[in-house]
Amino acid sequence: MLKTSIAYFSPTHTSRNIARAVAKGYSKRIAKELDATLTPLAPTEFAPTDLLIVSVPVYGSAVAPIALKRLDQLRGNNTPAVAIVLYGNRDFGHAPTQLADFLKERGFCVVGAAAYVGEHSYSTPERPIAAGRPNHSDLNEALNFGLAIREKMEQHSEPLAVDCSQLKCPPSNWLSKLRFIAFVLSYRRRMKKHPVKIVPVTNEAVCTQCGACARICPTGAISADSLTETDASKCIKCAACVKGCPQHARKLNTPFAAPLARNFKQPKPNVSLI
Repeated sequence: MLKTSIAYFSPTHTSRNIARAVAKGYSKRIAKELDATLTPLAPTEFAPTDLLIVSVPVYGSAVAPIALKRLDQLRGNNTPAVAIVLYGNRDFGHAPTQLADFLKERGFCVVGAAAYVGEHSYSTPERPIAAGRPNHSDLNEALNFGLAIREKMEQHSEPLAVDCSQLKCPPSNWLSKLRFIAFVLSYRRRMKKHPVKIVPVTNEAVCTQCGACARICPTGAISADSLTETDASKCIKCAACVKGCPQHARKLNTPFAAPLARNFKQPKPNVSLI
């Protein structure tokens, strides 16, 4: 059995949790856990006898750009890899192919790929978007996916690559898609006339200055010296500070939350390729 490692960028832990579940399905032990959420990974090389599971979030139908930057120093030597993306129940676009190409360029052979649904960064109790996912069922699917990868690897002496372009996003209702596209076009027109930077805001009456938000922000957009402020030039709207605040003092009031919750409420299945 190949030595299993995982690498991920995961501000709200969905990508991390799926990576761990897949690894658990493949092997009882994780040799290395590489967390690129807060800092870029150091140069890390893998052998042909390793298996690397890489899990990243999708932002706007593509892999989050910062995730690829943080994982840039991964290197393989025809090392088997599994490419996993987490998306918020709308559309993962070309993200699996994008991640697979990224890994191939760094010496990995992508032997499996998957797209899992994770709670959207903009999800709130009032406007839920894939709330609570990955749930127990999703994690069990991920575990079985890892088991299937192990069975594939045991059947072949050389890693067999998959074509990630074959991984198709489950379709959305056409009317919901049209409504969302209409909203996006209207929003872009408004922003051209009156540009506004939307970032999480803090209820200062509730905030206890505990500093949790600053510690978990992946881009340093929250300073320990000014915990109630968010630097719009650094914020990637991952909502880690919102979901990780023990006092629920932070909110991300984005106009995208309502149309996403309204038009993409039907839970989508996870998809995988082996």
